[in-house]
Amino acid sequence: GHSEDACMSASGPGHSEDACTFVDIADLKAASARCATHGCNCKVPKCGIFVCCTSCKDFSRLSPPNRAVSGRGPVLLDATSRGGSADTFHGMLGYVSWARPAIILFENVEAINDTDSAGNCSNIDVVLSELASRGYECQQMTGDASLYGVPQRRMRFYLVAVLVVANAELDFMHRSVHSTFQTLRGLLKVCARRAPCASQVLFRVGCPRLSETTTYPLQIFKLFDGQSHHAGSFEWCQLVFHPTP
Repeated sequence: GHSEDACMSASGPGHSEDACTFVDIADLKAASARCATHGCNCKVPKCGIFVCCTSCKDFSRLSPPNRAVSGRGPVLLDATSRGGSADTFHGMLGYVSWARPAIILFENVEAINDTDSAGNCSNIDVVLSELASRGYECQQMTGDASLYGVPQRRMRFYLVAVLVVANAELDFMHRSVHSTFQTLRGLLKVCARRAPCASQVLFRVGCPRLSETTTYPLQIFKLFDGQSHHAGSFEWCQLVFHPTP
């Protein structure tokens, strides 16, 4: 093994070139955290683009009872929760607070937008409020993951947050945040497209197993979404953009 002092320096002696795998997102609020790759505390690096997804267990519609609609308020308001949704979210906020990434890409289940039956507030309202207090402006959207190459027909929530306070990476003097998000919306709509039949991805052109029967494509589609579909019969959902206050 190597010493903790060596671990703390990304280029220190004894520190392997393998990328760090930090054990718990809740630890990333500090300058160092436990690393599974090197077996010690390693330096937590800063980044320009932070891609993250926190736990959805406490508000997923597949994990009843869904607290978001039970009248007890958004679970992300709490510091900790039974399924870890609050814990991982506040771990993410801890990292954002000191690392200050220029751009945040956040993904979660569509149910994060479910409104509380008592207070008319959702978990995503908590996310937007916390990021705004840290100097970020956000564009949120929902869409079918299969529109972007994922072999899964499932509605997901996406958020792009841009640091507008003291951002050394982006200049908003010549191009406003509104214009930037407008371009983003346009790109997402242009890039959404039908995927080819799975047989075209998994088998070579002219494969005799495909030219003689349609059994294989049908079986492949069953693996992809649990239903039988003829090639090219997917029904696609449009992205729904939510207005940013």
